[in-house]
Amino acid sequence: MYNVVDLIGKVVTIRTNNGQEIICKLNGVDEDKKYLTVDRPKVVYVNQEDVVLLPFLLTSPSQELILSTREIFTLAESLELTANDYKDMIDQEVKMELQGSDSTEDK
Repeated sequence: MYNVVDLIGKVVTIRTNNGQEIICKLNGVDEDKKYLTVDRPKVVYVNQEDVVLLPFLLTSPSQELILSTREIFTLAESLELTANDYKDMIDQEVKMELQGSDSTEDK
């Protein structure tokens, strides 16, 4: 058995009570372990033979969100290969955001 606090700063996979799988970086846990703060969560979606990571929220920024542990069925550290793919995707996302903010500042 492990303590969720030990996973802070790591890429984790969350399975929600409704069966949705989410990959994200765990930023923190509240004192009572009722809420998790996560960074850039992505929904894992299987499209035929491909695994696709979709934004957790489509109509709102989701750089950092708070999730209720009541809605979580299980949580575990992500596999190394999966975590590395997720980190690469997030790095690209951040670069694009920075490029976009640079171009809007020029206007």
